[in-house]
This record gives sequence, structure tokens and C-alpha cells, in this order.
Amino acid sequence: QDWFGKSDPFLELYKQTSIGKWKLVYRTEVHKNTLNPRWKNIVLNLQSLCDGNIAKPIKVVCADWNRNGRSNPIGECIVTVMQLNQAKLNNTVMFDLVLPGNVKNSNYKNSGQLVVVLCTICRQYTFLDYIRGGCKLQFSMAIDFTASNKPPSQLDSLHHTGFNDANQYLMVIRAVGGTLQYYDADKQFPAYGFGAQLPSEEKVSQDFPLTLNANNPNCDGVQALIKAYKSCLTKVKLSEPANLAPVINRVATAAKRIKFQSKLAHEYHILFIITDGEVKDMPATREAIVQASKLPLSIVLVGVGSNDFRDLVELDSDDAILTAPSGENAFRDIVQFVPYLDFARDPVEKFLEQVMEEIPHQVEQYFHQMDLQPPNMTSP
Repeated sequence: QDWFGKSDPFLELYKQTSIGKWKLVYRTEVHKNTLNPRWKNIVLNLQSLCDGNIAKPIKVVCADWNRNGRSNPIGECIVTVMQLNQAKLNNTVMFDLVLPGNVKNSNYKNSGQLVVVLCTICRQYTFLDYIRGGCKLQFSMAIDFTASNKPPSQLDSLHHTGFNDANQYLMVIRAVGGTLQYYDADKQFPAYGFGAQLPSEEKVSQDFPLTLNANNPNCDGVQALIKAYKSCLTKVKLSEPANLAPVINRVATAAKRIKFQSKLAHEYHILFIITDGEVKDMPATREAIVQASKLPLSIVLVGVGSNDFRDLVELDSDDAILTAPSGENAFRDIVQFVPYLDFARDPVEKFLEQVMEEIPHQVEQYFHQMDLQPPNMTSP
């Protein structure tokens, strides 16, 4: 407690190691200038807290934060998860917070009390639990048809196929689509293009279906997707700019319908965007991603060619929370960026591993935060 004032308390939770030492596993936020803090909910894996043993002692320390970085202890208690779990809706539990050095003082009772309002132990489903339990992965793909790729007839075009029927776009489509179609229940891929003029249209489209059928953007398997992509190259005119927000919003609309239709983890959307890098609508794209972060949706950005990918790196936002122009922060991280040429000489499995690296965690994180369980699996 500060001199003549209130404290700035926070909690620390410690687990006991095999040699009896205490190891810090969690620290709460600091509440400034109060003697009656109410901390945010604490969600911890039982394994990390007590090695899965609910009878194993854990130590809770309450300390007073100081600006100089040296906190002052207020009190501590030794409890077990079994004891904490007695806290239910109409039954709070309390533990005395004591300073070990003051216990010998006959007049000393405690330095405060820790009040546990509610404690629940619930199963934390894994990515595989959701898939085995009936959650459907819905893959969508969006392809960059902007003029920066250069006309397909030119040898240096990123869309030029040549005698070996290959380019970087096709390599990514075959690698990603060829593998992921086995995880998509109906193997129907909604596929879109952006940054091109459609036949008989002057306006540049940023979310046209590769099928060129406004009523049905689905491609029946990866071969149909490749066929639609090649067909588009002969029918649309590469143009500018490269705007990502429209296609993100289109897929987000489908994910939003699922969110409000079910209270179970029935479906999760994954949008793959293949682009040569420069994004012309960054503010709108940031806004679209922030709003999409509230939905069952992940976005994988695959960069082709050797252009500057600084826009895609910014959208990936691994080092900071992505923020919309409005100031709203993303609910969670949903974007992964992978530059294709970094893996072009490696086995395709290494590229796919990088592409899918964050997806399992993002799926788990969304369903955990929404408290949704697999459709065909009940809680223990």
C-alpha cells in the first residue's frame, strides 16, 4: 500500500515444480489506486497451472505495483484448484492473504482477503476435436488480376503459363487447393478475382467469381478452379487497382451467416488471397480485417513475384494488434502472410506447413472465445 493512499494491486499465480520451487505462470492486470480490485476473468490450462492435478498446491500472491518496477508484497495464500472450484454462482469462497513474516505476530490476522466469485473447469477442445466433431472447413480463394502482373502473353508475366502449363499462381493453387480439398467436405471452392474488367463492363471489379457466374462462385474441386482461372485469363482485362476489402467483405458475409445460425462450431471459413503485393485500399482493408476478426474466418495472404510485400506484412501484424482507421482493435489475429518464392525450391509440404501454421490456433481461439463446442461432441 502506498503511503497515505490506496494500493495498485495485481495478482501472480505460481505453480510448484518437482523440486518444490515456485514458478510464475500468470500475472493479472494492475488496478490503480484501489483497495477493492476486481480482476478480469483468468483462463488457464490446468496442465500449465498445476500439472493437471487439482489437489496440487498453487500460490497466489497479491502485490502493490510501483512505478520503479519493484512491487511490494501485500499478501499471499496457498490454495488448490479443488478449493477454488468450490466458488459457484451463489457461493463465493475467500482466502486470507498473509505476509509470511507477520504470521508470528499474535495480533496479525491478514493483509486482506482474496474473494473467488466463480471457478469452473471445462474441457478445452482442440483443432482436431472440432474437425472430428463435425466442424466443416470452408476454403475460398481470391486471385490478383491487376495489371502489375503484366499481360499473360508476356514471358515475364506472373500469369504467363508457357509450355509447362505453370506459373506461380498455378503452383500455389495446386499446392493449396490440391491438399485442402480433402479437408473440405463438399470440395466446393468459392473462387474470386479482383482488379480486372469483366467482358462488356467498363468498371473494374474487385470481387468477381472466377466462374463468371454471378449466381454461383463455386468451383467443384481444384481442377475446376484451375480451369476457371485459365478461362478468366482469356476473358478479363487486367486493370487497377488491387483492392482487398471487397473480397474480404464478401467472404465475411458468408461467415457472418454461420455465426448467427448456430450455437455450435459447425463451420469455419479460410480465405486464401494470392497477390503480387501492392494493396491500394489499405484503410478499407484494415477495417475489413478488424470486422472479420469477430467472425469464424481466417485469411492467408500468399505473395507471388518479387515485389515489395510491405503492405502484406503490415496486414499480418505479428508484432502488434491490427487497428482499423476508426481506432478499433482486431478482436484476434486472423491473418497469415507467406511469400511463395521463399519456399519455391522446398518440398511443397514445407510451403503448406507455413501456409497453415496459424490456422489451428485461430480456429481454436475463435471457438473458445465464443464458447462453442463441436457439433457431434458433448462436454464431459
